[in-house]
Amino acid sequence: MQTQELDELSLNTPPDKPKRNFWGQYKAYIEGLRDKGKIGREALLELASLVLAFLFARTTVVFGAMPLGIALLCAKKKKVVATGVGVALGMATLGMTGWVYGFVGLFAITLRLALSFPGKNRKILPDCERFFGELPELRIATAAVCGLVAGGYQLLAGGVSTASLLFLLSMALLCPIACGAFLATFEYAPTPEALLGKEDLPKMKKRHEVLWRLGMMVLAAATCFSLKGIDLFGISLSLCLAMATGLLFSKRIDALHGMLAGGICGAVVLPLYAPAFALPGLICGVLWPVGGFFALGLGIASGAVWSAFVGELSGFLSVFPELCVTATLMWPLLQRIGKETTLPATSQSPGLSSDAIRQASESHIDQSDMHMLKLSGALASLSKVYEAYVESVETSKEELCLSACMEACEKRCTSCEHHATCWQGEMPVGEHFVAQVADSLCVGEDIDHTAMPPKMKMCCPLPEALMEDMKQAVGQVFRDAHEKERVYPALEYDIAAAMLKDVVKRERSRKKEDSRLSLEAKKILRGFGIHAKQVLVLGQKEKRVLVKGMNKTPHEGLLPKIKRELETLCGCPFSFPHVDVEGDTIYMELIAMKRYQAETAVVMRSALPGDISGDTVRFFDVDDYAFFALLSDGMGTGKEAAAVSGLCTSFLQKLLEAGCHRTTAVKLLNQTVRTGCRGSGATLDLVEIDQIYGEACFLKAGAAASYIKRGTQLFRVRSKTIPLGLLKDPDTEKVRFRLEAGDVIILLSDGISQMPEDNPTISAALSCDWGDKSLSEVASGILSASSVEGERADDMTVALIKIAKAT
Repeated sequence: MQTQELDELSLNTPPDKPKRNFWGQYKAYIEGLRDKGKIGREALLELASLVLAFLFARTTVVFGAMPLGIALLCAKKKKVVATGVGVALGMATLGMTGWVYGFVGLFAITLRLALSFPGKNRKILPDCERFFGELPELRIATAAVCGLVAGGYQLLAGGVSTASLLFLLSMALLCPIACGAFLATFEYAPTPEALLGKEDLPKMKKRHEVLWRLGMMVLAAATCFSLKGIDLFGISLSLCLAMATGLLFSKRIDALHGMLAGGICGAVVLPLYAPAFALPGLICGVLWPVGGFFALGLGIASGAVWSAFVGELSGFLSVFPELCVTATLMWPLLQRIGKETTLPATSQSPGLSSDAIRQASESHIDQSDMHMLKLSGALASLSKVYEAYVESVETSKEELCLSACMEACEKRCTSCEHHATCWQGEMPVGEHFVAQVADSLCVGEDIDHTAMPPKMKMCCPLPEALMEDMKQAVGQVFRDAHEKERVYPALEYDIAAAMLKDVVKRERSRKKEDSRLSLEAKKILRGFGIHAKQVLVLGQKEKRVLVKGMNKTPHEGLLPKIKRELETLCGCPFSFPHVDVEGDTIYMELIAMKRYQAETAVVMRSALPGDISGDTVRFFDVDDYAFFALLSDGMGTGKEAAAVSGLCTSFLQKLLEAGCHRTTAVKLLNQTVRTGCRGSGATLDLVEIDQIYGEACFLKAGAAASYIKRGTQLFRVRSKTIPLGLLKDPDTEKVRFRLEAGDVIILLSDGISQMPEDNPTISAALSCDWGDKSLSEVASGILSASSVEGERADDMTVALIKIAKAT
């Protein structure tokens, strides 16, 4: 059997998600709006986009330039079709000039489609998920190019003149400037409900908030300018909009914004009368808490006084009717709008606080409490795990002091001509003296060279220097111990912080709604004739489907079909639907179940007969959906190697069971081994198997090659990494793959994998047909094939994990 290298996700890639064409996406979009009851609102917004584009396309700003329609067409990310239709209709009313602008608009759409063609990892352009979803910078650049194209055509058609040059300059500057202002409005604009005070404004960055407010003022001013000259029953629509903008800003934000918005919008229509629209915004913003009617009346009066002062009776009659009409129409809306209250945006879906969904989510709350309890227990037990390791391998303080004194004497006495007198013979006087000095210094007693035996004192040329060397060596022992103790609190803080962060992320992923799957699940139920008020698909991995307010109770024959459809949609197996009735409300719930389970076997053999193996293996489940296999090989053999590998596997199990992510856990383990097991290290072979989706991940740190046996195929997984504890940051390599029932994962320690790769015995044991043998028999066969009597230099371990369908 040929062994294949497995370095990437190559065993079995997940099936591609079904792609829908444009009309399928449009149909899903309409159905989503209908389910949310927002068809009327969206239709109104589409109509508003069309009308606004129509007005902008017909508006001449300066020097004959008409940049507003092109700028709006380049700025829009949504409702581009309605905007394009509105621009086309507006340009159609301009005669021959409209044809020129129509060509520029068509060029803008073509360029935007080319820049926003969906794709990832594009060489020149950044990634884009949908048409007309390109970056804001590209949209502004498109507007600038279109302005240059329009100006260049005018320059070629009319010749070089002052008028054509001013037209070119106006289009080249105003198109990108207006596009940037409109883009800021649409990019950062809150929902219509938030603008009208039905809900709080979402929290955004200060820079984005300033851009949005400025863009709103520019958009309102441009709309007022485009409405200039359009009257309804003798009432100027542009002046009414200027007044309404000032009042809305003053009531929704503050008086200063109301004054600025009203003044800017009034200035683009009647510059001399701009204060007549700025003063109502300022006064209403300040005096509204005193009384709405009083503030609005005083605002109208101030605007009327200014208009009479500027234009006398004709000026008063030109502005006062618009002020009164706007105030009358805005009065009901202003009463319902409150000041801006900015709250953090929440991802919780509407209706999640209802009784049914709260009851259905109680298990998530219980799981959160369970994980926090596990985290608390892990933090409490990690110190005990480490203490057990220290007790098993750490040399006592007396032995350390004695060893330090002996080393100091060897450096000083080896070259002495009287070395044999002090250190040789049946009872060397030097060893007795050094032991006495080490005992005294260890307990803090002072001792000097006068305590030397007479025989040693007579021949030692430098007794004071020898004593000083031993005292310094013992002092260094105490300093090392103190430094080691200082590391532990910092290590514990790092562990606690990282674990808490991972647990919070995990709980958020459990409770996060997948809006797309929720919508698709609702459509599936509707296909079975079941209409529900609310359908939620929660969780990223451990999914659960919650249904509230069904119009009827599904019969027993229908439930398996619903289960199969939802499993196909979510890509995971579900429990049988649980249906409950409370009063007049019918509920249904499905919970993700694991698809696979793992069967394991381990066979170990120490390097020396009768000695302890330095390898450690652990298998365990986390939350009934993730299975972990750990194989660690401590450096060396025997008791000390077993202590290090045992610390690694126990440490990782505690962290992983408490909700810590595998990457964080390995990083913390590397820090622990590096600071607490100085001079020691351990390899790590970690396998995580998602038993719901059949996805698996190898994480190796200095570990030997592993294998995946699938039928007659054998795949090898290996990495060139360094064991844990030898570097500041762990040197790890990850390999992901998808599993199938019947796959067998083979983990081997260095004692086996370091055998020659062309060893026919090992190759035959791994690749032969195992038939009906049990996993234990297979593991024993692999170990026997790898062992050569009298040539074992390292511990040997074989761990097998067989993937089977969950029962």
